[in-house]
Amino acid sequence: MYNMNKSNYKIDISRGETAVFNTDYVFLDGSPYRLADVTDDYKLQFVVSVSTFDGKRAILTIYMSYTGYTFTDLETEEVPEGTFLIPPTTEVEGKLYYEVVGDVKDYRVVDSGAWVEYSFNVTFPILNEYTSEVDEGIYYWELTALAGVFDIESDSFDTISEKKVLTAPTTFTVLGSLTGK
Repeated sequence: MYNMNKSNYKIDISRGETAVFNTDYVFLDGSPYRLADVTDDYKLQFVVSVSTFDGKRAILTIYMSYTGYTFTDLETEEVPEGTFLIPPTTEVEGKLYYEVVGDVKDYRVVDSGAWVEYSFNVTFPILNEYTSEVDEGIYYWELTALAGVFDIESDSFDTISEKKVLTAPTTFTVLGSLTGK
């Protein structure tokens, strides 16, 4: 398995290769990204598109179910050092807490009466069956969190109730195949 080159969210991958996308999303203040608690389930949508004279055209779309935490309160709350060593008492689920230990902020959520470490990590494979169908060239990719009614048969959303752009369109370069084909 090939690990693609990802620099400042620019992706370089060889045609016909399999790679793993793996990154943590954080806000400018360094806190992990959080999705609001909504009635519909979230899916993450990874789209690679080409810009044409009449707009963008998707050449690859990957949907992934989001099974992580959602938040009723998107603010973070600092707790005194040592709080995470004892079971939560007044803290609630659906909120992100942090304690500062030295120069490091440790982020946690309450889940079933226990502290659980939290980060917003996105990891998924980009399979060779996807990359072998794409011609060598420069494209654009973006990652979006979508909530709504998803139709499994058409592999698309019927309605979208929430949309959060995680990565705005960024360069996705497909290099020639390692085999020279």
